[in-house]
Amino acid sequence: MKKIITIVFSLSVIIAVAYAAVYTINHPVDDSASQEAAEPAADSEKAPSDDAKAALKEKYDIGEPLPVNDDATGNWRMMTIYSSATAEDYIKDFCKTYYEPDKLYVVFNLGLKTTTSIKQLAGDIVCVDVYEYVDGEEVSAKKMGKGEHLQSFSYDPSTDTIEDLGV
Repeated sequence: MKKIITIVFSLSVIIAVAYAAVYTINHPVDDSASQEAAEPAADSEKAPSDDAKAALKEKYDIGEPLPVNDDATGNWRMMTIYSSATAEDYIKDFCKTYYEPDKLYVVFNLGLKTTTSIKQLAGDIVCVDVYEYVDGEEVSAKKMGKGEHLQSFSYDPSTDTIEDLGV
């Protein structure tokens, strides 16, 4: 009987932690007011508009990029989505809204069970690598992108073209 109670309690804790993690990812704390007071206003051309953010959220379920645990550089950002949209579907809108060349973005698409890495390739060209999602990899930068490599392509914002780079 003690074993059953221990197992039920352990499962309850695991479910509560998983729920809290998903809730935190999908409902980030809005501390922009305190940040605005501490930081000078960003260039209006760089800041994504609320309309562009809302369109990404509605169309592809993509929300604000969040910092990554264990990231030694401070340049990694992650998003978790539950969508049937592929990276090729959303890359153009994502780049127009959020992409910064000095950042590495990781998108966990739990709907497709993929992990997508978005980073600068050369000049303004963006490199996109898609991997098979490995359960729990979103917890740490050290675990990200360990799944099977599925696809690579580049996106050139200046010409608005996507080129398949093979696997």
